[in-house]
Amino acid sequence: MALSIIELVSAYQQHKVSRQEMEQTLEQHIRVCQRKSEELERSKILPEDQAQWESELKPGLSACYQGLIGAASEALEYAKTRNEELIPGIVALIQEVDRITQFLEMRSGLVSESTRQVMQENLSLHSDGVNIQAAAVHQGSAESTVSFLEE
Repeated sequence: MALSIIELVSAYQQHKVSRQEMEQTLEQHIRVCQRKSEELERSKILPEDQAQWESELKPGLSACYQGLIGAASEALEYAKTRNEELIPGIVALIQEVDRITQFLEMRSGLVSESTRQVMQENLSLHSDGVNIQAAAVHQGSAESTVSFLEE
């Protein structure tokens, strides 16, 4: 079972995973997100969905991947320093990814079945060991933020 970034940080805090295990898992998360982000450019989208894809769907997916990369990078820093002040930023990034994911799931109802399938493949990030569930809710701000939706 792949742990989400938040679950991994929690397990590290509780000494259930070693620093080495945490770092290896986070580095894997980063590699997967980078690969999937690059694959977005090669996605086959029907002409009738192209405008929606270019204006909202692809930028949203890209923002999700960047948010996950940011959260994993912050978690790597936490693994090295055990600086508890980093945790609210990690959680904030994951929450932003979750918010964007919810928006994208709603918007995917406006496109063809073919494009919906591409969206589902990209939204099911856990299929490659990356899980975007936020296990806890904390207040805080991140040094690097993902801003896709206007508040």
